[in-house]
Amino acid sequence: MNKIILTHDIFEEAQGLKEELDSEFSRFYIKEEFKIDDANEVIAEAYLSSYREKTLVLAANLYNLFAQNALLKILEESPKNITFILIGKNKNSFLPTVRSRLILEDKREKEEKIPFSINLLELDLQKIYTFLNQDHESGFEYAKQQIQALLDGVFASGIKLTQEDLKSFDEAILASLNYQRFQYVILPLLLMILERKNKK
Repeated sequence: MNKIILTHDIFEEAQGLKEELDSEFSRFYIKEEFKIDDANEVIAEAYLSSYREKTLVLAANLYNLFAQNALLKILEESPKNITFILIGKNKNSFLPTVRSRLILEDKREKEEKIPFSINLLELDLQKIYTFLNQDHESGFEYAKQQIQALLDGVFASGIKLTQEDLKSFDEAILASLNYQRFQYVILPLLLMILERKNKK
């Protein structure tokens, strides 16, 4: 049955489904913004015949209106053995016409916030070096929590970030999802915050 999953963390949800579903019979389209080209790719994949149930998972922070309109028909009349799962942060991410075609599953819960281990107002190169040389867990969940804690720390300390800076946090989470080493993902963010702090 086709459905929409609402969650605070689309990347974590997508990762969970990756581990749960048979990789041979599932396809993942994980994007910051789901665009018309992505929709066309999904539609083409959906029409490839499959002798077993195949699940197409779409996960994005933003679903382009043109892309959603392109998907309407296939969501309403899905090809045989094809199931769609769309993952988003809130139901307003989707057109009412898309929502009306899918079951809605809301997994959002209040999250406990973990503070970042460095006081960002005292951030300097030595603290960054020390932090990077600490033992850090591997895995997406740890990296995601640390990146979120860092962003919360930025807001709490009053350090100003641009929209482009904020986008870097989303990109860092995506990089973590692609198994990049935690230190490589967090270092550019820390250096960017240090620069912004020193300009404050």
